[in-house]
Amino acid sequence: MTQFIVRVELHNADASHYERLHEIMHNAGFGNAILGEDGKAYRLPAAEYHGKSDDAETATSVRVFLQARIATIGVGFLLLVTRAQDIAWYLELA
Repeated sequence: MTQFIVRVELHNADASHYERLHEIMHNAGFGNAILGEDGKAYRLPAAEYHGKSDDAETATSVRVFLQARIATIGVGFLLLVTRAQDIAWYLELA
């Protein structure tokens, strides 16, 4: 199973644009949380998403797929897709 981390920044966007982005990403199989080793879901930083695929997709194919969908929001955007073979993260709660 291939994992991807995706970052999206919308330019000149308001809350309704971000609501649409979250809907698009969810429908595409990307969520804004990641499952920890303890089995709990942890929220990713703002504008970052995590998704998995059973297909041997490339970062470019995922970018093309998402780019077409995000473009329907109607604002400029930055889209960064990283194919991740190993994801490590840490959360410190103060």
